[in-house]
Amino acid sequence: QSEPKKSTTSEGKKKKITEKHIGRKVLVQDLCPGILRFVGEHHETGKKRLGIELDEPMGKGSGTFKGHQYFKCKSKHAILAAPAKVTLIDS
Repeated sequence: QSEPKKSTTSEGKKKKITEKHIGRKVLVQDLCPGILRFVGEHHETGKKRLGIELDEPMGKGSGTFKGHQYFKCKSKHAILAAPAKVTLIDS
């Protein structure tokens, strides 16, 4: 049986989000959809983070966190999230 190519596998595991997904629509757990704008490490902690420009003003800033600019967007539309809290939306 062939499996359809989606953001999740038949076991329900999430697809790993990488830099090639920048610009794609994502869903942030407990928030709202948005656009993936950054994939990389937090400049202080070194932990993997995803920068998302949220569709609604539910974020914490405009893409600059603790004095480091990850990306630019409207005020209160940016969030840095752990990869486990972000899911690609199939388009």
